[in-house]
Amino acid sequence: MSTSKVKVKLSDRSYDILIGSGLIVDSGRLIKASLPNASRLVVITNDEINKLYGRNLKTSLKEAGFDFAIVTVPAGERYKSLTSANKLYGKLLNFGADRETVIVALGGGVIGDLAGFVAATYMRGIPLVQIPTTLLAQVDSSVGGKTAVNHRLAKNIIGAFYQPQLVIIDPETLRTLSARELRTGLGEVVKYAFISGDPLFEKVKSVLPLTDNISDLVPIIIDCCRFKADVVGEDEHDLGRRAILNYGHTIGHALEAVAGYRQYNHGEAISVGMMGAALVARAKGWLSEDEVQDFKALAGAAGLPLTMKNIDPDKVLEHLKHDKKRTKGSDNFVLLKGRGKPVVSSVDPRVIKETLRCLT
Repeated sequence: MSTSKVKVKLSDRSYDILIGSGLIVDSGRLIKASLPNASRLVVITNDEINKLYGRNLKTSLKEAGFDFAIVTVPAGERYKSLTSANKLYGKLLNFGADRETVIVALGGGVIGDLAGFVAATYMRGIPLVQIPTTLLAQVDSSVGGKTAVNHRLAKNIIGAFYQPQLVIIDPETLRTLSARELRTGLGEVVKYAFISGDPLFEKVKSVLPLTDNISDLVPIIIDCCRFKADVVGEDEHDLGRRAILNYGHTIGHALEAVAGYRQYNHGEAISVGMMGAALVARAKGWLSEDEVQDFKALAGAAGLPLTMKNIDPDKVLEHLKHDKKRTKGSDNFVLLKGRGKPVVSSVDPRVIKETLRCLT
């Protein structure tokens, strides 16, 4: 497979997203080409990912002449915390990391968010390279520079906008994912299918349910990255259009928090959130019943949930007050006025409450 390149163009600089089979074994050379003055790296990952890819990454970094350390954190959303970040600061200090030391995030969305947050805040910012190994991270969280840790009351509420210097995506890593890990990535893929419009919708529809042919996902990964790169380039700091990338996330993030980041993974929660957003849009007269059924069919083909199980809807409602899109006491949702037509709109609290009831 040849390497595809997507460029994120920001107001002050740009960076590349490289997508191709086997890129992890070439990552040292790619990092050196992007950051020619870099000589020291700290790789942040978890034990499972390190067992799968650590050896190849080490070899590649050694061949490129880097001095490096690999540090691990426990796997799981609940470890994306200030406590974990503080432990990583200690590892960086013990390594003697300075402002020219590069952090490499090797893993899924949790590792990418946590390592990105640490890179953004250690010495007020040191270089960051993302090597996402899950579908969710490859199509979404590794791109765009949103870094964060969780608080017990809300997900991703403590963070910073901090762009990587480079993103290296090796689709071969998807072969090691469990069915559930693939599903959580498909939650974000389905999101892009609905907010971007018919071309990606039809492309995603054509590959679901998934087969064992991972190469079917590569064009979709590229398209999702291109769409997000365009949105981020227009609105890096989430002051306008970038909010559309949070389709399904209003209810989804609240559901994750209420479930203690254990019962639902991110893509599953976002799927329920998109179902809720579809119901709200239908109540506003913006989506037809056929369009709601289109979402149900695509999410169903991806194996994603559409309802909340054993969750108190009133607790989800309470958590919505921590949503970052909330302004002046108004509950704002990303909604669709048709496929490919996302908008941010305030929603009557009574409609939200009824919608949450419908999701149980």
